[in-house]
Amino acid sequence: MQASTSQSMILYVATQQHCNLPDSSIYMPIQVGAVGKPDIGFLRDDLGKNISSKNPNYCELTAQYWIWKNSQSNIVGLCHYRRFFFKNPLSVSLDNTLTESLIQKKLSMNDAVLPTPLIFNQTIGEHFAQFHGNATLEVCAEVINEVSPEYMSAFSTVMKGHRLYAYNMLITRKGLYSEYSEWLFTILKTFENRINLENLSHYEQRMMGFVGERLLNVWVEKNKLSTTETPTFITSEKTPLIRQIRWTTHRVLNKITHLHEQY
Repeated sequence: MQASTSQSMILYVATQQHCNLPDSSIYMPIQVGAVGKPDIGFLRDDLGKNISSKNPNYCELTAQYWIWKNSQSNIVGLCHYRRFFFKNPLSVSLDNTLTESLIQKKLSMNDAVLPTPLIFNQTIGEHFAQFHGNATLEVCAEVINEVSPEYMSAFSTVMKGHRLYAYNMLITRKGLYSEYSEWLFTILKTFENRINLENLSHYEQRMMGFVGERLLNVWVEKNKLSTTETPTFITSEKTPLIRQIRWTTHRVLNKITHLHEQY
């Protein structure tokens, strides 16, 4: 495949292996962490301007960097080889994934398409600190305060909240995607220089991807984007409707709990 594309809309599918795709030309697989790896016949994230070698730390964000630096499409998005945006929560069939016309309609009324947010009983800050350490969160806050202090209020709002747009998945116009990416990778580059990834566990070495998920929420909050949310599921999941019901119940109970705490 070519290292860049001018197709009007492309949703890049981050993968490291052969995978099934929706039957639509808007879905393009991109082999992430491709540097030094055998060619599997897909677009590679080590072509053009890239950070492919950083994939063990940045996860799917190496695909986002490639999109930012190389894609010429008017509308771009990122999903995963097993996780896609779906029209509704009733099926994980690839026939139920978002279509070009539906995305166009959504973006005619909104700035971005995002996954249905995850809802936590803990705050987002507490949840991150529990699994990745409070010191790491403090370093992230320090970097934002130094590099983009105008984002500190939004950072605080997100960390005190309970909603999280996860998976680094986003669909929007290329101009807005580029604005976000330039801000994100500026923050991450400074953050990466402040922490010692080599001292972290194999799982924790994916830290840049974890932080990126939170920073997407900060960017959306700060820029007051108009967004539309759509379900995201793993295609191997057999009971997406049951999971959706569980999430909905969890969200309702969580709201009731917070209302009770206010009085």
